[in-house]
Amino acid sequence: MNQAMLGDRSALPSSAFSYLGYAMALRENKLWEGLNMAQLGVENAFYDADNFFNLARIYLLRDNRRGAHQAIVEGLKVSPDHRGLLALQGKIGVRARPVIPFLNRDHLFNIYLGKVRHSLKNARSQQKKQKSSKAGKKVSKKQDVPNLFDL
Repeated sequence: MNQAMLGDRSALPSSAFSYLGYAMALRENKLWEGLNMAQLGVENAFYDADNFFNLARIYLLRDNRRGAHQAIVEGLKVSPDHRGLLALQGKIGVRARPVIPFLNRDHLFNIYLGKVRHSLKNARSQQKKQKSSKAGKKVSKKQDVPNLFDL
């Protein structure tokens, strides 16, 4: 990027920095430079949720989920109904709270109990799917009977 343009921050609108940074990171694979540009956009226009959205996308390109999550949270503080931020939040997911909150997340008890909790949730969802598929089969048998009004 031209140093003269970076030196005169008033030459571009503040949101342009985050978009330019995302474009640099995505198309030119200049992740570090793109991140710096997006951070500059956030610093200059912290009230614009699009800047946080672009910053979060760059963090995801860099495989930095923690940074992306932080940018999403900050952006949602500015605009709680921002579609892009909400979609990214759904994409990366939200970690469940530790089973024993006063212990560290990496503690052996939290790891083991977290795995048990996860397997129980999966078992419950499998049971629900089986019940709904059984209910669907019953409906399909009813549909095999011809309707006299359709003739």
